[in-house]
Amino acid sequence: MPMMVTSIMLMSGGVAQASDLYPAQDDEVVIYYNRGTDNEAEYNGWGLHLWNGEGCTSTDLEKMGIGSGGTDWNDPYPVSGFSDTYGAYYVLNVDLDASDPHTCMNFILHKGDDKAFGSANQKVQLTELGETRGLFGFHGSSQLYYEPISERPIAIDGQKAHWLDRDTIAWEDAANAARVELRYSPRNRIELDEETNVITGGKSLDVPITGELSEELKQRFPHLSGMTGTQIDVRDRKLARILKSQIVMVAYDDEDKVLAATEVQKAGVLDDVFVNEDAGNAISEELGAIVNGSRTEFKLWAPTAQNVDLYIYNKNKKQTKKINLAENPETGVWESGQVNGVVGDYYRYEVTVYHPTTKRIETVMVTDPYSHSVSTNSRYSQVVDLANDKKLKPKGGTSMKDQKPLWVTMASI
Repeated sequence: MPMMVTSIMLMSGGVAQASDLYPAQDDEVVIYYNRGTDNEAEYNGWGLHLWNGEGCTSTDLEKMGIGSGGTDWNDPYPVSGFSDTYGAYYVLNVDLDASDPHTCMNFILHKGDDKAFGSANQKVQLTELGETRGLFGFHGSSQLYYEPISERPIAIDGQKAHWLDRDTIAWEDAANAARVELRYSPRNRIELDEETNVITGGKSLDVPITGELSEELKQRFPHLSGMTGTQIDVRDRKLARILKSQIVMVAYDDEDKVLAATEVQKAGVLDDVFVNEDAGNAISEELGAIVNGSRTEFKLWAPTAQNVDLYIYNKNKKQTKKINLAENPETGVWESGQVNGVVGDYYRYEVTVYHPTTKRIETVMVTDPYSHSVSTNSRYSQVVDLANDKKLKPKGGTSMKDQKPLWVTMASI
């Protein structure tokens, strides 16, 4: 029979607090699993898959009556007891003689092929355990906590979704969702109402849950291969508009309550849509300040930018021109057209873009990432003609032959 936890008293800051936590010993770890219900029958069949390996060998499988190979997937480690506050719990033994030593323990909480904490394998990081020696989680969320928490907090949590190609967004928390939507807002209007746990603002798209990623995507992104895929299907113009916006993925349960929300990493889709030879082919574009005689064309790859302005400065760093750049929608490259008489001058770009770190639409002044020359302290880029300006070439540089030293022995290095 599973052990029922009785209330114990903990002292915190001189104030007695009631708790129904399992009183773990120094060689024990407790995983708490909260399904948001008092009905113990709802936990039937949910158990732990346990194993040692992959850098984590601190689970004392022998003491727990488990073979050295870990649990059988079809026979998971059962629940140890129930807490009225924190749900079902599982008591694990720590191998004090482990070779890690005492670093982490592997686990997957599952019922058949359904996983409680997302699609990825989970680890208990032993060095992060608090006084309760507990790890606390909620059904449908990959976020785990090392301090007691009885209600699942809802937040727009980091950038845990990955937009991998034009059609696929991978997200661990999609594995336990009834449905997933993508919200986007060019004006940064998406927000969470903390009183109602409802996410509002922007426009929304349903993104069907497709399950496992394709083999091609697993090979391209092996570190994400265990995530659950969702499918997005939009036309080119809408796709470009979404990529310039604040983007939030929202997972809902069967009662249409928010399970989890996160922003989106876009590196994969940007490469797929704009860079690849079969797509926008931005990889073939010449970028930076491109000099042709007395004329210069400026090109900046910035497909997530909402606006780009070019500022030209004289040798005293006084502004002489401001030019609004136009974007090529196929490549994501912003272009100035031909500008006369600016060779030797300095320049910067003013870029308006959604910034996921500050969670704001930011307008920032930046130098050119493709600069051939920069000013003191790199505060300004400079237009230079490397091909034809003799002042930029060392004496004899054009006639020097590229001779590689002969490899003889290690001592010659």
